[in-house]
Amino acid sequence: MLLERLLKPAYHFRVWWLKFESEKFKEGLRQNGINPVELREDWDAELMVESFLASSFGKYVYLMKFKDGTKLLVRAPNLSRRGRRSKRTPTL
Repeated sequence: MLLERLLKPAYHFRVWWLKFESEKFKEGLRQNGINPVELREDWDAELMVESFLASSFGKYVYLMKFKDGTKLLVRAPNLSRRGRRSKRTPTL
């Protein structure tokens, strides 16, 4: 079972280091229907991550680190591909 979980993970994990203002970025995510969870130093990180994964959906998990020290967890469809044109889309 452990080997299967390693070979076929339930999600993909990505870390992004961002230079944006964290509050504006969080608001933008919320406007697009994505609810970020802020990681705080005073909470149990392991318990927080487990509850986040159990209560959210999407194959991709993002840890977003901002220059002001804020850390957000976001679980969503592939955000890296959002807004990009498909290779099949014809250009005029």
